[in-house]
Amino acid sequence: MTCSLWRLPCPDLGPVLPGRVVAIRFPEYDRRGDAWPYHRRHVRTIHGAVTTLTRDPHAQHPAFALWLDPSSRQWWARLPESSARMVAERRFVHALGDRSTEIRTGPALATETPAPLREPCRVRVRAVSPVVIRANAGRLTRTECEAGNISSSLGSTLAPRLGLPILHRDLVPCRVAEDGSEPWSGRIDVPGRGKCVGGDGVIRGWTGTVTLECAPLTAWLLACAVALGLGGRTAFGFGRIAMEDA
Repeated sequence: MTCSLWRLPCPDLGPVLPGRVVAIRFPEYDRRGDAWPYHRRHVRTIHGAVTTLTRDPHAQHPAFALWLDPSSRQWWARLPESSARMVAERRFVHALGDRSTEIRTGPALATETPAPLREPCRVRVRAVSPVVIRANAGRLTRTECEAGNISSSLGSTLAPRLGLPILHRDLVPCRVAEDGSEPWSGRIDVPGRGKCVGGDGVIRGWTGTVTLECAPLTAWLLACAVALGLGGRTAFGFGRIAMEDA
């Protein structure tokens, strides 16, 4: 049985992943050369704007993923397809911090589905932003990169975002071959409002690089996580990863 779990086939999602990616810019700030919206410390404010525009409720799993591209000074949001169609290529006026400002969105872009894998493989995963994996209904956060936690997150958090059923972690096996991760913690505040993300105001997770030996399904889900984010808090910019063969 154990051997067969390392040979489970990858699902067929079609040519593109569920959801669409939309760019977000702030023209008034761009015209002034003001980079205020394009700092990660303001992600809570950007998150609030996206939530209001899309009206996507957050239930057990993240409704969207949000990340900043520092090179182009631009936010990106991966949204459910219906929400992306609603907000793409539009102009909005929304409160940003303590003032109203213009928000412009780009076209809704599709992401190609990773090719299915058939053999176990070894991959290197790098946390581009801290990975936040929570357990016990969010009451416990994993700050160590453990194989079981990655499997659980892929099966219970990522799989439903792909339209797949929840997968028990035994169906998504992997082993840590080399662990170059380290614990991370930080705060996300709403400027001037005294509000924060996280029960005690602190977000916890891990950063660094880990090399994993993966079943084909596990490696394929990790490849999907490159686009959708790994773990929780992806709507606050966490869980961005890069992956390569090791």
